[in-house]
Amino acid sequence: MKARKAFLPVMVAAFVCIAVLLTSFGLKAEKDGSLMQSLRLFSEILSNAQSKYVRPIDAEKLIRTAIDAMLNELDPHSVYMDEEEFKELRIGTKGEFGGLGITIALAKEILTVISPLEDTPAIKAGIHAGDRIVKIEGKSTKGITLKEAVKKLRGKPGTKVNITIEREGLEELLEFTIERAIIKIKPVPYSGMVSKDVGYIRLARFSRDSGIQVGRAVDSLRTVGARKFIIDIRNNSGGLLDQAVQVSDVFLDKGEEIVSTKGRIRGSSRRFHARNASRIKDAPLVILVNKGSASASEILSGAVQDWDRGLVAGTPTFGKGSVQTIIPISTGGGLKLTTAEWYTPSGRLINKPHNPDEDEAAEEDSTDDSEEEFHTIGGLNRIVYGGGGITPDMVLTPPEWTEFGTELYRDRRFFNFSVKFTAAHKGIKRPFKATESTIDEFKSYLKDNDVTPSAAELDSTLDFIAWMIEQEVSSSLWGTSEKYEAILSGDTWVKEAIALLEISHAPKDLFALAEKGKAVEE
Repeated sequence: MKARKAFLPVMVAAFVCIAVLLTSFGLKAEKDGSLMQSLRLFSEILSNAQSKYVRPIDAEKLIRTAIDAMLNELDPHSVYMDEEEFKELRIGTKGEFGGLGITIALAKEILTVISPLEDTPAIKAGIHAGDRIVKIEGKSTKGITLKEAVKKLRGKPGTKVNITIEREGLEELLEFTIERAIIKIKPVPYSGMVSKDVGYIRLARFSRDSGIQVGRAVDSLRTVGARKFIIDIRNNSGGLLDQAVQVSDVFLDKGEEIVSTKGRIRGSSRRFHARNASRIKDAPLVILVNKGSASASEILSGAVQDWDRGLVAGTPTFGKGSVQTIIPISTGGGLKLTTAEWYTPSGRLINKPHNPDEDEAAEEDSTDDSEEEFHTIGGLNRIVYGGGGITPDMVLTPPEWTEFGTELYRDRRFFNFSVKFTAAHKGIKRPFKATESTIDEFKSYLKDNDVTPSAAELDSTLDFIAWMIEQEVSSSLWGTSEKYEAILSGDTWVKEAIALLEISHAPKDLFALAEKGKAVEE
C-alpha cells in the first residue's frame, strides 16, 4: 500500500508535465518521441485510475499533491501558491503580520525552525534555532507542506497556538502555548560598546534600510571610540538581496565582489560589487554566525571571509543560497521557483545540496572530508570550505540550556519573578546584578508556585537563572538597551570575540589566533 501511495504523486506529476509540455513546449516535446511516449503512458494510467478506481478520485487534490511532490524533488524553496497562498506571501513581505515570529523550513522533510525573530512571541517563549516542530495543535507535522505549516501557525493577533518541539540533546518533547502577535521586524535592534574600543552591532534581519542602519551604527560607535567591531548575525535568517549587498558594502572596499548569482534564465547570472570605500578599512572585525544564519547572512559572512576582511566565528550556517523568482500562473496564484544560486567571491556555492531521500542522521555524522577546499582572495590565501553554507574560521561551542532551565524559561518564571521583584525593591541601580539574596528570593518564588526542582537541577542552572533574572529586571526597569547589555554580559560567544579583538590590531591577527587555537585543539 505504501508503494502505491508513493507511486500516485509521480503518476499524477507526469500528467501535469504533459499538460505543461503540450501547451508551453509542444514543439520540443514532439521532437523527443521517448519523452512523449513516457508521458502518454502515465497519462493513460491516470485516466484509467480516475475513471475506474474503486472510489471517486478528487482530481484537483491529486494534481495539487503532484505539483507539490514535483517541486519538492527540486528543492524545499520551489513552491506553487494558489490565490490565497499568494496573498499570504504578499502579507509576509511587508514586514508585519500576525504570527509567532519564526522563520521555518523543511529540513529533510522535518518542519524546522531556522531562527526565531528578535523580540517576538517565539523568542520570548524560548524557541531555538534548530527546534523541530513535530506537532501543531496536537496533530503530527509529518508530511506537512511549508504552506500548510505557515497557515496553521499564523492567525489573528491575540489568539494562541500549541506546538510540540523536539530539541537536540533533550529526551522529552517540549510543549509550548504561544500567543500570536503582529510581527514587526527591526533590522538593528541594538548597537553599543562592549569594551574600551570594541563596538557591537546586532543585525537581526536584512529588511528595508538595513544597510543604512548598519552604516549609521558603525559611524556612531566610531565617534565613541570603537576601533574594532563585532557584527552579530546569529539567528538572522536573511531577507533582501540588495540589503545584503549594502551591508557588505560597509565593510568591503570599492570594486570588491560581494556575491554572484548563476542561473539559466536571462538576467539570472549577475555579479554585485561594493560601490564605496570601506568605512572601517583594516579594523579588526568578527562576524558571529550559527545554524540560524541563512541567506543574506551567508552573503555577508562569505564575502567578509573570502576577502580576509574579518574572522567568521560560531557554527556552520544554514546553507540557503538561492534566488526564487515569482512566476504568475493563470489560476491567479504563483510559482516560486529557484532560478539562480549564490556564490561567494572565491566561487563557493552557498546553497546546500538538496537530497530529499538523504538520511538526516547520516548527514549529521558526516565529516569535513567531503567539503571542497577553496582559498581566500584578499591576499592571505587562507583555506575556506565549500559544500553549502559558510564554515566558520573559528568554531565555537553552542551554549546548552538544561531541561530545568528550559522549563523555567518556557513557563515565563523569570519574567513573572522580575515583575514581583521590581515592585518590591525600589531604587534598583543600573547595571543590575543578581546577588545571592536575589537567587534566594527566586527559590522562594519557585516554592510558592509549587516548582520543586532537585538540588542537582538547581545547582546546574544557577548561573543561567542569575543571567535570566538580570535580563528581565533590566528590561522591566530600563528597556531594550539595558536588556541587551545584560544579555551580552553573559554571552560566552561575545566574550570570546571581545577577548580576541582586544589582542588584535588587524584582521590578520585574528586569523593567526584562530589558527593557533586549532593547533592547540589538535
